[in-house]
Amino acid sequence: MHEFEKFLVDNNFLICRSEGKDQKARMVKVDVHDMSTLGGKENSYMYVPIKSKHYKALSEGKYVPASKFTPEEFNDIIVFGFEAIGKPPTLLQPRPNIRVKTTVNCHGLLIEHVALQDECDAMLFILAKHTPKAVFEAIYDREIVLS
Repeated sequence: MHEFEKFLVDNNFLICRSEGKDQKARMVKVDVHDMSTLGGKENSYMYVPIKSKHYKALSEGKYVPASKFTPEEFNDIIVFGFEAIGKPPTLLQPRPNIRVKTTVNCHGLLIEHVALQDECDAMLFILAKHTPKAVFEAIYDREIVLS
């Protein structure tokens, strides 16, 4: 489990996964002790906040159809998992504002590149550099830009 995921669990987020597809999709709680390393069937885990109206049912082990979640409720769910082959799990959504400047050597020419929040490597860099609390706060405060 990644340090950011531990932070979410310590702050009363419930670990869930999605089962099924489309209209038949449903969410179910995952016990932290039953979590395996992401891979195989599990490409990501969803972290449901305690304020969700479905938190109690999920915490009791009940299945909740994904269709029961409103778009606003989905916005509050944090998704952590794989984004790219060969890369470690990362924060998938929602993401904080990110601005990471890198320099690439291309045939002797140094090219400066600014990576934004939709780039996997930038998010991995941010998770390694900043505390989970700082990343969490930046998710909800759009004025904060992590670099």
